[in-house]
Amino acid sequence: MNPNRSLSLLTAILSLLVTACLHADSPFLWGVTGTAGAASKLYAINPNTGKAIEVGPVGKKNVSGISVHPVSGVLYAMQGQRGGTTSLLILNKRTGKTTTIGDLGQSIADSAFTPAGTLYAYGAFSRDLFTVNLTNAMKTTVKLDVAVIGGCGITFDGTGDLFMTRSNSLANLNPMNGNEDSVAVISGATTNIDNLLTTRPDGVIFGGKRNNQAAPTRLYQINPTTGVTSLVSSVPLSLSGLSFDMAPKPVFRISGPKTKRTSRTTYRLRGIYKSIAPCTIKAKKAETMETEGSWSLSVSRLKPGTNRIKVVCQDAAGAKVTRPVRIIVE
Repeated sequence: MNPNRSLSLLTAILSLLVTACLHADSPFLWGVTGTAGAASKLYAINPNTGKAIEVGPVGKKNVSGISVHPVSGVLYAMQGQRGGTTSLLILNKRTGKTTTIGDLGQSIADSAFTPAGTLYAYGAFSRDLFTVNLTNAMKTTVKLDVAVIGGCGITFDGTGDLFMTRSNSLANLNPMNGNEDSVAVISGATTNIDNLLTTRPDGVIFGGKRNNQAAPTRLYQINPTTGVTSLVSSVPLSLSGLSFDMAPKPVFRISGPKTKRTSRTTYRLRGIYKSIAPCTIKAKKAETMETEGSWSLSVSRLKPGTNRIKVVCQDAAGAKVTRPVRIIVE
């Protein structure tokens, strides 16, 4: 084959690979607070850095057991207020607000979807494992008294295996009957995991450990076979629920011409942001958090003449888009 042709073909393949990487979806975490009866808030979290972006207040207390439906992408949650409301909820990813589906009848420690979209939940005080009907919140028992403690996390891997944290161990359970197939002692960077268990889309299991009921929440990768953990990051929040989601490459635009003109030392930039993951937008020392839709950011301390500014948008998954803009103060 002609060497030049081979080089051209290789260059084309590399270009396609780079383009695919640039447009690949990126994993991030939804996290919810609300331990010890506190009012709950929804956050989007970069699992690699622990940086959390607040989406908004949920409007309820004791929310936990969040899980993203693998097909629809809907974010479900459980409200686990003992002696109070115990509801199956849908969380709005843009605002954090809830829609109530129905009463679960008991507090929930954690929940998880199978790859096919069946929702499992574990009772914080009943210690029972059951499936939940997404239409009316009706429960079907899988097994009673699955564990001796209530603060257990559950998650499914990509093959449909069910895992449960039992404080200092990770059990592989049969999802048909809740029986234990195998168990690994948690070791390594931590020897204990709270009711915070979730699986990254590539199959890696993450667990969370609070400082008792306080911040921070440390995130660990867990080897499901050996139980060995490694620290990934620390989130400056006391989390009560975790679930992975996927964010497409963000679309970030600044409205109007690239060169702006003003007679003042302050200028408000506006534009459009599109992604399911919220983002932070920065320019000079100004910063704002935005969800999908219109955004605005006031840039101050502009000098007379031409001000060359980089506007940086970074979403919760860590994807970054930079847009240059010139602001001329006349």
